[in-house]
Amino acid sequence: MVRKTTLEVYAGSYKSNQAPKSTPDSWAANPENGVAIFSVKMEANAEWNLPASLNDKVHNTLYFYNGKTIHMGDAKIDVNHLVKVLPGKSVQMTNGDKEAEFLILQGKPINEPVALRGPFVMNTDEELNLGFAEFRKTHFGGWPWPQTEQVFDRAKGRFAKYPDGSSEER
Repeated sequence: MVRKTTLEVYAGSYKSNQAPKSTPDSWAANPENGVAIFSVKMEANAEWNLPASLNDKVHNTLYFYNGKTIHMGDAKIDVNHLVKVLPGKSVQMTNGDKEAEFLILQGKPINEPVALRGPFVMNTDEELNLGFAEFRKTHFGGWPWPQTEQVFDRAKGRFAKYPDGSSEER
């Protein structure tokens, strides 16, 4: 009996499944950067081949967050572990006896320094301090809607509004 593996594509593409296009100035917009985000669910005892990344500069990281064990090649991985897959290598995956879920993050490293504190991520501590000062002063412009639970009509679909007043709809 064939056991099912299901993928949801949030960024990038897998076989004929393509995620919505990223914003034009995003790192993900350049196909050479190989950005992809997949949510994977494997039935108990399912097998699946994690495809090789685009090239040896594009990294794959897998976070196994639900299930019991999976095997990646000869390696046994327990739940709640992160695995870095060798760039440019495909890996045969075999699930254990319980449904498994994991997240795959793929992309070429941006090679920028990272400074983080709380919810803010910048390149330097100086930028973090400026970000916190701006937040304390303006709360990033405040909440412009009349209620705290503002939601948009589901029928509207995906859209983005930009600071220059322009908008984009899909």
